[in-house]
Amino acid sequence: MQIGITRNSHGRALIDLSIGTTHRPLSTVYHPMKENGMGKLLLEHSSSEHSCVEPGVLVVDDEEKVARFISIVLKQIGYAPVACQSVGEARKQIEAHRWSLVITDIVMPHESGFDLMRWIARHYPQLPVIAMTAHSTAAIENQLPKLGFATILYKPFTIEIVRQIVQRIVPIETEMA
Repeated sequence: MQIGITRNSHGRALIDLSIGTTHRPLSTVYHPMKENGMGKLLLEHSSSEHSCVEPGVLVVDDEEKVARFISIVLKQIGYAPVACQSVGEARKQIEAHRWSLVITDIVMPHESGFDLMRWIARHYPQLPVIAMTAHSTAAIENQLPKLGFATILYKPFTIEIVRQIVQRIVPIETEMA
């Protein structure tokens, strides 16, 4: 693991974490800096509202390969994805962590993406949710807007479609003001 700390023009430290020989950071944290009076720069202690990390995206699909594929795509374009295979596991993740977006399959065993969306709407109404389905029917299409899904991702999909949809809902901030 390599950790690189540089100062940008806004007086913030850019802390890049990477593993192995990859030059693309796995994570970047922007953190305020101050001088200690002796010409040295120190990281300021700040609350999470002053730091910026990659937006967290929870991917929920009972098909592990699909969840893993979406996670890889999201990581490559700058998000911090976590995959899970059930609605129950997704609820635990949502309660335990702060998320910028949830992408959920609709048709899953036991509980559906509709069940997850109803729960999110009750407990985390500001959390955007993208529905995924390979089973597009009129009934499913009619339910999506009523439940508050941000949009739908139809399987099969391309990397470019995933990128466009996710970046439209949760844009990656390239620079902090």
